[in-house]
Amino acid sequence: MVPTLRILRAIPPAARPWLGLALSLALAGTASILLRQDSNWDLMNYHLYNAWAFVHDRHGLDWAPAQLQSFHSPFLDLPFYALVAADVPARAIAFVLAVPTGIAWYCFARIAAVLFADLPDATRTPAIVAAVAIGVTAPMAVSLVGTTMNDWYVAMFVLAALWLLVRGSDPLAARAPTLALAGALVGTGAGLKLTGAVYGVGLLAALALAAGPWRARVRAVGFSGGAMAAAFAATAGPWMWLLWQRYANPLFPYFNDVFRSPWADPVSFSATRFGPTSAAEWLAFPFVLLVKLEHYVSEPAFRDARPALLYALALAALAIALLRRERTRAPAGNPAAWRFVAAFFVASLVAWAALYRIWRYLVPLELLAGVLIVGLIVRLTPPKRVAAALAVAFVAVTITAKFPTWWRQRFDGPFLAVALPPVQPGALVLLVAAEPMSYVLPSFPPDARFAGLVSNFNDPDRKNRLQQTIAATIRDHRGPLYSLAIPPGQDVGAGALSQMGLARRSCAEIQTNLRASPLELCELARPQ
Repeated sequence: MVPTLRILRAIPPAARPWLGLALSLALAGTASILLRQDSNWDLMNYHLYNAWAFVHDRHGLDWAPAQLQSFHSPFLDLPFYALVAADVPARAIAFVLAVPTGIAWYCFARIAAVLFADLPDATRTPAIVAAVAIGVTAPMAVSLVGTTMNDWYVAMFVLAALWLLVRGSDPLAARAPTLALAGALVGTGAGLKLTGAVYGVGLLAALALAAGPWRARVRAVGFSGGAMAAAFAATAGPWMWLLWQRYANPLFPYFNDVFRSPWADPVSFSATRFGPTSAAEWLAFPFVLLVKLEHYVSEPAFRDARPALLYALALAALAIALLRRERTRAPAGNPAAWRFVAAFFVASLVAWAALYRIWRYLVPLELLAGVLIVGLIVRLTPPKRVAAALAVAFVAVTITAKFPTWWRQRFDGPFLAVALPPVQPGALVLLVAAEPMSYVLPSFPPDARFAGLVSNFNDPDRKNRLQQTIAATIRDHRGPLYSLAIPPGQDVGAGALSQMGLARRSCAEIQTNLRASPLELCELARPQ
C-alpha cells in the first residue's frame, strides 16, 4: 500500500484528473470487450439502419422498414455506423462504444468524492469506494456497457452536469457559465435521446428546491433552463422539424393521440404499459423489482436489490427522525450538495414513472443510488461499524443481482457479416414480420427500396396514410418484388402479402453473424 501511495503522490496534481479519466475509459472499454459483442434487438431493428438511411438520404425511397423506430433520431448512431462501415475490428468497436460509460464513471466518482469530502478520514475513503462500487456494478448499468442502445450517452451528459454543479458544494453558488453549461449538457442528452428529458425535469426541480434565497434559485433555474432549452433545440430541433414537415408530428409516431398525424393511428405509442398499475404497487415498487424480473420494467430479466435497500434505508432514516423529533439532515457533510442530488434523484424518478417506466433509461439514477445508499448507511451506523456495514451492503446487492444479457454473442470475425443471395436490379423489398431485420438492408444493392408492410405499429389492416403509401408503392412498382421475413420456411406474412395481391415464388436464406439469422428473402409474383 505504501509504494502505491508514493506513486500516486508522485503524480503531478494537474495530471491526476486526466489519469483518472484515462483509467475510467480503459476499464469501461475492457468491460465492454469482456461482456462480448452487442447483438441487441434494437441494433438489428434500427440503430444501424437509421444511421445508414440518414447518410444515404433514403427519405422517400423507404417506408418504415425499421418499424416504429424508423423515425427515431439517427444522430447518436452515426459513430457506430461509421465504425461498422469502415470495417473496424469488432473488439475495437466494442471498446469505442464504451467511451460514454468511461466518462460517466469518472464524473460519478468525482461526485462521490465531493459528497463525502467532509467525512472523517477513517470513513471518507471507504464511503467513496463503496459508493462507486455499488453504483457502477448495478446490473442494468453494467449490461448496457458497450451496447448501441445509447443510454450511457445520456448518463454521460447528466453526470457531467451534476458534477459541475456539486463540485463547489453549493449548486446555487455556481457561476452563471457553470449553471448554463450544466443545463446545456442535460439538454444535449435529452435532445439526442428523448428519454433523457426526465433529467431536465430533475435538474430544474433540484435547483428550484435547493436551500437558499428565492432569488438565487430563480437565477439558477433561469440560466440552466435557458441553456437547456437552447441545447435541446439545437440537437433535437432539426430532426423534430423534419418529422413535423414530413408527418405533421414532431415526435412521430409518439403522442399521435395529441398531434393526430394522418400518417399513423391516433394513439400514443408510449411505454406506460410497463411498471406498476396501482398505488399500492407503486408504494411497494422497489421490493416488487425483486420478484418481477421480466417484462415488468425491462424486456430481458433482471434483478437489482439496490432500489429496495435504498428505499428501506430512507424509510428507516425518516422513522428515526420522526421518533427523535428532529429535522432531516444530510446523510454526510455538504448539505447543499446532498439536498440537490436527492431532489434531482426523486424528481427524475417521478418524471420517469409518468413517461416511460423502462428501467434502462435510469442509468444515471442507478449510479446515484450508490452514493445515496452509502450516505444513509453512514448516517444510520455507528462510525466504528461503517466499513463493515458498507461491505455487507455491497456483497448483498452483488450476490442477489441478475444481469440482463441483451442477447450478446461471442466475437467472431467482423462486427457484421451478411451473405446476401442475388437480388435483381430495381427491387422493392417488403418486410413482413414484426422482428428486427433492417440491419441487413445496407447490404442490398443501392437501387433497392424497402417498406415495412408488417411491423410493430403498422400492417395492411390500417387505414392511415403510411399504409396507403406503402400500398400505392407496391401497386405502382414495375420492378422485381421481394419479401423479407424471419424465421425461414414458416410462410410468415403470407396473409399480408395476399392482401397486397402477392404470393411467394422462390426463396433463399440470408445468413449473418448476428443472432437474428438466417432471414428469408423470397421473390414475389402478382396473380396473372
